Amino acid sequence: MQFKKFKDESGFDFCFPVEYNPCKADAVSYPGLSSVDFTLEMPDEFLFIEVKNLDNPNIPQDVIERERRKFIIKTKKSSKCASNCPRDGICPKCGKIQFVCETHSKLKDTLLKRLAKGEIFTKPIVYVLLFEFRGFDYEQRRRLFELIKTNFPRFAEDEYSSIHSIKFLLYDSKNFKEKYTDFNINPTRSEAEKIPAKAGNYI
Repeated sequence: MQFKKFKDESGFDFCFPVEYNPCKADAVSYPGLSSVDFTLEMPDEFLFIEVKNLDNPNIPQDVIERERRKFIIKTKKSSKCASNCPRDGICPKCGKIQFVCETHSKLKDTLLKRLAKGEIFTKPIVYVLLFEFRGFDYEQRRRLFELIKTNFPRFAEDEYSSIHSIKFLLYDSKNFKEKYTDFNINPTRSEAEKIPAKAGNYI
């Protein structure tokens, strides 16, 4: 089996089977449009993957702490700091919690770009948020999942008529590897510390 390797996506190295046509979906940017990180076409589904790693050891501690604080703010309905400056996690455009809005927008924008190219999704789309953050316990992760799933966007039939169905899942790296055993995912390390990859040909 041949693999295609993608290095250092939010602190992880990914290897996907070439036969699934893996694509770094955000490698090409379009003005005003966001994107998920990876797209793959598997035998029974189209897989869209967004990676959010708030435990990335390759980022300086002060930077990752800022990223964690920003994330927490984006998942709250409303909060204020001691100096009373606004720290509202509500998106001003749609009224949803900001992180939920961003997660949905990446899906919709990715679909728009691919549909504009004439693609037809004859299989279900599975949208996976690979979320790594030790600061969240099981209950907090469950609430985040429900928050995103409950507010999942409704797609207009005229714009997205070629879409079969869409399902949202949230995994950490351990559960992701258990679910998708054909994939190889390891923490990004220096060359001397690299973990041996699965046997196969890498391109």
